[in-house]
Amino acid sequence: MKLNKANNALNLFKQDLASGTKTQLTDFKDFPVREISIAKNGTISFVWKGDIYTIKDGQKAKKLNIYVSDNAGYQKIKNIDIRNATEMSVSPSGKEIALINRGELFVVGVNDGRTKRITNTPYQERMITWDPDGKAIYYSAEVDGNWNIMKATLKDTTEKYFYASTLINIDKVVADGKDNFMPDVSPDGKKLAYISERNTLKVMDLKSKKTVTVLPKGHNHSYRDGDWGFEWSPDSKWLLVDDQKNMMRGGATALISADGGEIRYPVNSAYGERMAKFGFGGQAMTYIGSGGNRGGGGVKAAFFDKESYDKFMLSKDDFELLEEKEKAGKKPEGKPGDKPGDKKDGKPDAKKEVKPIVFDDFDLIETRIADIRTEGTPMAYFLTKDGKKMYYAKNGEKGMELWSTDTRSRESKKVGQGSVGGMLSAAELSADEKSLFALRNGSPVKIDLMSGMAKPIMIAGKMELDAAGERAYMFDHMWLQVTKKFYDPTIHGINWK
Repeated sequence: MKLNKANNALNLFKQDLASGTKTQLTDFKDFPVREISIAKNGTISFVWKGDIYTIKDGQKAKKLNIYVSDNAGYQKIKNIDIRNATEMSVSPSGKEIALINRGELFVVGVNDGRTKRITNTPYQERMITWDPDGKAIYYSAEVDGNWNIMKATLKDTTEKYFYASTLINIDKVVADGKDNFMPDVSPDGKKLAYISERNTLKVMDLKSKKTVTVLPKGHNHSYRDGDWGFEWSPDSKWLLVDDQKNMMRGGATALISADGGEIRYPVNSAYGERMAKFGFGGQAMTYIGSGGNRGGGGVKAAFFDKESYDKFMLSKDDFELLEEKEKAGKKPEGKPGDKPGDKKDGKPDAKKEVKPIVFDDFDLIETRIADIRTEGTPMAYFLTKDGKKMYYAKNGEKGMELWSTDTRSRESKKVGQGSVGGMLSAAELSADEKSLFALRNGSPVKIDLMSGMAKPIMIAGKMELDAAGERAYMFDHMWLQVTKKFYDPTIHGINWK
């Protein structure tokens, strides 16, 4: 017996050793015959496209029908603990957290641990983010053969929190037959930025549904989903975007208008910038340098205007004098006896107006780069809104540690006495900047930034697991990954479908 190529596939042949005559035994197309074996009575078995066949001399190949007896006592659905979260996002109120556990979306009450399962599907949900008002959760779901962007909202509008809710509405926000994921809502709640087909950044107006491309294909070359990102400016008009500049190992950061337009680079370092964020009220881009001259290591700030840069460069004493002067020059608002936060008409104040970013001579931004912290490279960093303090995580002798730096004096000190007790991920600074939420080895914790004490966030719930449904989804997911990511779009001419 031997295999020869016929019909663009390896088929089974028989050859007479004396005469050399060949006889074709199978006539399959596209896929090869594999795993051949012969019994003592001459029956041949083989595999084609995952099925087992047998063939006897003078007959055609027959596919075997294989039946596996099921255990009547087997339970398809089983309950498992929720303790291996891979993603987390803190609500604007700080009273609940959304997390992903085994590809499902849950919301947990920070104080009492009450847990609400938002999704219950065999497919994967991921990349979660909250609407700024806390009334909606956006996420990505691989359903109907593509990654779509979904939105979960409270069906009962009188309910305030997801973790204590009854019914949830799930709606598709972006589902156009392409892979769309990594949604992020602008701070004013009016626009949604997301990645399309892994290498394009788009922005959708949530009211009109009009979409613009802000970073086109050809800049980034994604190898792993989520390996490049972006961040909204506080005024919702700009985006800081990771940009490889069409180089596989590039690491630049682009500044792009949310309406599209010119792509500009605040820092033109050949070494790149990592973990870029808006800081100092949006008047600077903070980032981690990767070595070299102006892009050297440590956390840096590139200021968009000269006034903010000059203020940052003041000594601690001069800065305190300036603050006193600015405070004395402000006129009190409202009527005598009004409480802080009240309007002049006595009604509660609305959302505080966010000042638009001011740019002074964009080409001179590189002359306004200042060091925030120069020693080593942190694993993550978090700047307070006023820019006076930075918290960061780094590896210490006994594991990961939290530190804080006074950005004016450059003095650093450890938060707490020892390590944080494990590996931190998905970390976020709380709205009051007194705590750090994070996943510690897959479990949510709230870390007090004064004492360094980490308080576990209890999860009072379990997850119903459909293992068979998961396996079926995993097969479909991997099939789609090859379709989308294989270096040869034709997959070497194979009929992949």
